[in-house]
Amino acid sequence: MLTPLPGSDGTPQTPAPTSNTGYIPRAELKVAALAELAADHWLQRPELPLVYTTSAAFKQLAADYSASLGTTDDITDSLSPDTERLGVLDDEINEHIPVVRSMLAVKYARQNKGRAFYPEFGLENKNGAFVLPRNRTERTKSLKKLAAALPAHGFDANAEFGVAYWQPLATEYATLVKKTDQVRGVRSDDVANKNTLRDEVEQVLYSLLHLIAANYPDETRASAERRKFGFLKERQ
Repeated sequence: MLTPLPGSDGTPQTPAPTSNTGYIPRAELKVAALAELAADHWLQRPELPLVYTTSAAFKQLAADYSASLGTTDDITDSLSPDTERLGVLDDEINEHIPVVRSMLAVKYARQNKGRAFYPEFGLENKNGAFVLPRNRTERTKSLKKLAAALPAHGFDANAEFGVAYWQPLATEYATLVKKTDQVRGVRSDDVANKNTLRDEVEQVLYSLLHLIAANYPDETRASAERRKFGFLKERQ
């Protein structure tokens, strides 16, 4: 057990606690704010070095982490209009696929109402109902098949729900699906980068807490130093 060191007045000092639990917030924005505050103060404290990083490097790391939070938010915002439009198109498709089945039933009334041609139109059996796939990637493929099958079976541009209706819809749908998939891929990469940056930020923040505890064994002084770096005890 360590023997408390005497203070200036001769009374024993209370060693600073070794536990740093509760000083790092959970919310992303709070972590970012703490990192920037700690980085700014550490730049003014050259007498408190770490071997594996510097105050200047941590300043850049804190800025990168803050920027990463804004990037993922911006990507999510840009995704919303396209996903909303896809939802509208899905509803429209679901509403009008029965019309396609009716067109086939009329044209091929003596051939089991054209059911043999359903796969050619991208239709598949789901719980007894012949519809387009729900998965948007697969639905894109089925819409392409449907648009190609319509003229082959005589449902040309003059039909109300012929090529003139389905071809533009299929093209728009494919474009939106491709775009949203690409954006989600970018967002996934950015989220992974954000999480990596947070791990690195927290590593330095914990190192600074240990550094303060090692250099200021008196808890009163250590507490004052932590506040200078922005560390406040979080409620658990």
